Amino acid sequence: MPAECNQVEDNDDSDEEQVESPTFPEISNEIRATIEKYGTVIPKLNWSTPIDSRWINPTNTISCTTLDEVYMLLKSSDFIAGELAGQAFEECVDGPPIEIEWELALKQHIEISRNQEFRVFVRDNRIVGICQRDLNFYDFLQDTQTQDQLKKLIEKFWLDHIRDTFSSNNYAVDVYINQHDRVILVDFNVYALRTDSLLFSYEELSELAQSDAFPFKVIDTPADPLAQTGSYYASSAVPKDLIEASQGKNAMEFQQTWNELIDSSRKA
Repeated sequence: MPAECNQVEDNDDSDEEQVESPTFPEISNEIRATIEKYGTVIPKLNWSTPIDSRWINPTNTISCTTLDEVYMLLKSSDFIAGELAGQAFEECVDGPPIEIEWELALKQHIEISRNQEFRVFVRDNRIVGICQRDLNFYDFLQDTQTQDQLKKLIEKFWLDHIRDTFSSNNYAVDVYINQHDRVILVDFNVYALRTDSLLFSYEELSELAQSDAFPFKVIDTPADPLAQTGSYYASSAVPKDLIEASQGKNAMEFQQTWNELIDSSRKA
């Protein structure tokens, strides 16, 4: 963690060499100023939010009210690390090389009803599918008139505010519809496997790109196999060594491998 954070001092009196913490005073001051202005913020790098590391935040969200929380979420996120390592565009169409300018955005946090958030998939600058963002069954979404109204609201918003202004022709965009039927832009995501396709598959989206119409999908029964039953990104709350040690092994093989890793770390 950067030196500007309020870290707990290590009282270990061992002779191990102390690693000097990095320091980013200008960035840290800007983060503090933004938090002071908005109260609660959500951090995002160019294409990624640290949603996979929300488990480390006491609120189990990516909402931050302190400098420490911002840095802690960013440092603990596999999504952020992957983007910095160049993985953000791995499944995208090849194009001319570009120099990436890294930007950290701090978006003002607003309370939203998860059942009113939707993901829009755009390919070749055309909507190919829309579905609910939160994978739970909601009774009010079963009404066909409600679905038609939501679909029209989202399509109109996209036509009026996004289609001719966004720089890419292929992306996924999350929107929220409030109680007054106002559509609010939430986030953009790359059109690639690293972006959750939710109620679609990317193969299905490719087929839909050949059609003039696009579907509006919702969870239509509590028994739907796609309905959310566990915690998002639960694997990110498990130590990486533990995940790697368990790959392709039964219980006894995993236990032996794990014991060997522990013994090796003790000897190091």
